[in-house]
Amino acid sequence: MGVDWGIYTNKHNWKSIVGLEYDQWKHKKLWWAYWGTNDGTRKGEFTPFGGWSNFYIQQYAGDINGPCGVNLDLDYID
Repeated sequence: MGVDWGIYTNKHNWKSIVGLEYDQWKHKKLWWAYWGTNDGTRKGEFTPFGGWSNFYIQQYAGDINGPCGVNLDLDYID
């Protein structure tokens, strides 16, 4: 179909599900769910896992009250 896809996870979940050394999907873009040191203006502090040395997108906040009462996730795209 020509649709590219990526992996949405964080280090803790990856470790729990497949183990930190599992790197079969390292060629896919990582959408890293991490609410830590990023405020949306800069790149978060990433520690490699699963064969990824970096992320493509970081979700740095979730359930932010947006317009019209809709909850939003906030992301940083590298």
